[in-house]
Amino acid sequence: MNSYHVPCNQMKDEYQQCFSSWFTECYMKGDYDDKRCAKKFEQYQNCLRNGLQGQSLDFDEILKPRLGTEKMKK
Repeated sequence: MNSYHVPCNQMKDEYQQCFSSWFTECYMKGDYDDKRCAKKFEQYQNCLRNGLQGQSLDFDEILKPRLGTEKMKK
């Protein structure tokens, strides 16, 4: 699946490959340190943030928790 912001596709793919590898090689063996892919995730997030701002969408608002909040119950 492509990224929401097409110019971020390569970064998304690189992050997903890193995450999949970390998940099977580390997490499933009890190593929960998730720093291995943190830089790739940060790069992808920054790319998305820039793309969403170009469409007048607030990335930080999108990341706010909704489940279980009063806003969700209304």
